Amino acid sequence: MAVVRARWLLLLLLAAPAGAEEGEGAPGKGEDPHAALVKRLSSGDAAEREKAVRALGRGPDGRAVPFVRAALDDPDARVRAAAAVALVRLDAPDDRVLDALVAALRHPDWYTRWDACVALGSLGPPARSAAPALLAAAGDKDLDLARDAVNAVLRVAPGDPQICAGLVRMLESEAAIDRRSLLGALEEAEQIALARDWLAKEMVSNRHGLRGRAATLLGKCGVEGLDTLVQELRNESSPARSGAMYMLADEERIGPAVFVDVLADPQPEMRRAAIKALLRRKAADAAPAIAKLLADEEFEVRLAAAQALAGLKTPVPEAGPPLVRLVTEGDFELATAALDAMRATGLAALAAFLEFRVERAREGTGAVLVVRLHPEGVVEDRVARLDELLAALEDNRHGAPLAAALRDTLAKDEDVLLALALGSEDAAVRKAGAILLGHLARDRAAAIRALRNAARTHDADVRAAAEEAIGRLQSGPR
Repeated sequence: MAVVRARWLLLLLLAAPAGAEEGEGAPGKGEDPHAALVKRLSSGDAAEREKAVRALGRGPDGRAVPFVRAALDDPDARVRAAAAVALVRLDAPDDRVLDALVAALRHPDWYTRWDACVALGSLGPPARSAAPALLAAAGDKDLDLARDAVNAVLRVAPGDPQICAGLVRMLESEAAIDRRSLLGALEEAEQIALARDWLAKEMVSNRHGLRGRAATLLGKCGVEGLDTLVQELRNESSPARSGAMYMLADEERIGPAVFVDVLADPQPEMRRAAIKALLRRKAADAAPAIAKLLADEEFEVRLAAAQALAGLKTPVPEAGPPLVRLVTEGDFELATAALDAMRATGLAALAAFLEFRVERAREGTGAVLVVRLHPEGVVEDRVARLDELLAALEDNRHGAPLAAALRDTLAKDEDVLLALALGSEDAAVRKAGAILLGHLARDRAAAIRALRNAARTHDADVRAAAEEAIGRLQSGPR
């Protein structure tokens, strides 16, 4: 940008009104500046005539129009071009002006070409006949000028199918051109679908470094463009898969089924993106498939799966065991997400019984996550929460894995805490403690002694729960 600014400054200085300069042609004392500029139009120096024309074009004096128009016949091409630009600024264009500006687009001088390009663009649709010449200028070797030519052609021929087709041909050519500007022009003209084939090739090859842009624009190419993105997403060998996923994830017209297939992708970032896409779509039917990723080998995938289940709020009984293990994995964010997922997937009672805290390890510098069962957590809503937890533990399909997961991950002194719960004043807590102890006790002998004491209660429900727990511990595998 600094180089461009420097070039602009130089050009502005060169084009400054000659009337401010000393020497031949400068207005004398008391002389009319307009008359002095008109006088300089007869100079034998083409550069002087060009400066005079540009100066006349910058002034609001309507008297300049006939003199500037006469300069369209100047023998020097740069003077003729400057005259055409000046007449546009003086709001006096005609067919001769357009012809002169079109001719100036082919001039070897950069500034002359650029000046003509900007002038034509400022005329808008009345300069439509100049569209082919501006399209050719869009392939100028000077990329700054090429970008301005693209903008100008959109102004003089907005949405013209032939012009847009020409822009696509330029995209497909071997020329060293600013393809990003061409794409922007097609997008602005709402004709980007014409470039669908080129976009598909660029997304795969990235030949021009526009893979991400190509993927984004394919999403604006209608159903066929979206189909192309889906095909690339499903092609595991395609280098454009991540770009396709990025685009499709926010595309509301793409259903959940496309992303469910990606949950088994070998790339962890793709699995994670698929989880987030399904959450964005509130795809409750995908919750069981997402729950399988709670045991994924990658931490970020496990975290995304837990967060998705929390957001989907769909009962997933089989999620209980892996969620319990996530709570004790050692990461606070993961444990919190797992508890949120329990509450949202029909395992609220389990979350109410689990309480975790971060403790500094006795040896080393790491932190460990200690998890305990707290039957007191059901006191406020004892009936619903207790029934829910018991249903999960007694379920033939999911109960045993859940009990095993709890037994493997809970604190070592959990038996003691549950035994203390058997002495609670709240009968619901005593019943919960008895049932949980029957499922989770590590020290069976100590647990049976505590349960026998609890069975002496007058509360029939507590007594029945304690006796059933004793039977479970006595009959279970040693």
